Amino acid sequence: MKKYRCPNCKEVFVGTQEVCPKCGVKLRYADKEKEKKPVVEEATTVSNFVFSDPDVVKHEEKFVPVTTLDSPDAPNEQDAVQAPLGVQPLMFGPQGESFFDGKALPRIGVRLAALLLFIITLGFGTMWAICNVYKWDIKHTVVQGHRLKFVGKPGKLFGRYLLWLLLIPLTLGIILIYAQIFVRRWLVKYTEFAD
Repeated sequence: MKKYRCPNCKEVFVGTQEVCPKCGVKLRYADKEKEKKPVVEEATTVSNFVFSDPDVVKHEEKFVPVTTLDSPDAPNEQDAVQAPLGVQPLMFGPQGESFFDGKALPRIGVRLAALLLFIITLGFGTMWAICNVYKWDIKHTVVQGHRLKFVGKPGKLFGRYLLWLLLIPLTLGIILIYAQIFVRRWLVKYTEFAD
């Protein structure tokens, strides 16, 4: 049986497969005892998404040369650098994964600290508590291979929070529906990619 290697994810497959089942890239012939002829095209298309304007997404494609197994600049398995244990490598483009890497105990700790802040400040620290919890959640979130971060300052919401506290009795609590939506929009507005 012939061995094939994926140039993208470096997995080795045995059989007659022509395309990597994980990432969809054409496989190369990897059996070193036999001929070193690759089964891959000399160039591949790389897609880039450019987000210069939030309303317009530009899609650019360019050709990148692919190194063959017998070329002098081909990657060597002995030279490969392994990522530290537990660290996910970032992948950009359509192959990027989305995941949450937070753990249960730290997440509970952040929420208990937020509750403590709320109790100690008699509710006036609510915006700081909400922002700290959201900041922790976003810091541990990766979307399409891009880690997120929260850059909002809770002090900007404090004036509105006081206004909402005054309007709760006047509106019989209906203002809380609007306040939740406003806070959610504000949190998302100040969320951005960390890279």
